[in-house]
Amino acid sequence: LLALLRLLRVQNGRLINATKHRTFCVNKLTKPFLPVSQFIHAPFCALCGFLCSAGRLGVLGISLGGSNAIVAAALDPRVGAAVAIEPMGDGERWLRAQRRYWEWLEFRARLAEDRSARTRTGQSRRVDPLEIVVPDPDSRAFLEAAHREFPQMKCDLPLETADALIEFRPEALVGRIAPRPVLF
Repeated sequence: LLALLRLLRVQNGRLINATKHRTFCVNKLTKPFLPVSQFIHAPFCALCGFLCSAGRLGVLGISLGGSNAIVAAALDPRVGAAVAIEPMGDGERWLRAQRRYWEWLEFRARLAEDRSARTRTGQSRRVDPLEIVVPDPDSRAFLEAAHREFPQMKCDLPLETADALIEFRPEALVGRIAPRPVLF
């Protein structure tokens, strides 16, 4: 994956990454988050306009990107095929499985506090993404290595991202992809 990141950076300075219920397209890693619906339509309209006809476009994603590949294929009939490598099917179930019971209760309490603060201030607390998606030790080591090599990838996220992720259930949309092929 580091080799792929190096290739993406060298070829065009643009990284497209789908995460959580929000997707972001990062140009020089500075653009803000876009809703999934904007992610689906902007690249596909551009691609379908001059590179391919409807049904000849495929989407591929890894992890949360795989989840968004499922959503893109389910919601956009121009997508002819989807490949989702280790996608997350249910955000709440996935986040809950990353934590022990009391950690999950504490996390939910933090989210409730953040929702209350957003109501008063309009702002969500910004956190390290690893506070939302807790990586296993191997993934943490990989991410630390990636951040050392690509420090511009280090970011923070609004805690409200976790609320959106909890509501994100791409597995509920899988049935809308048929009869087009999908590989999990």
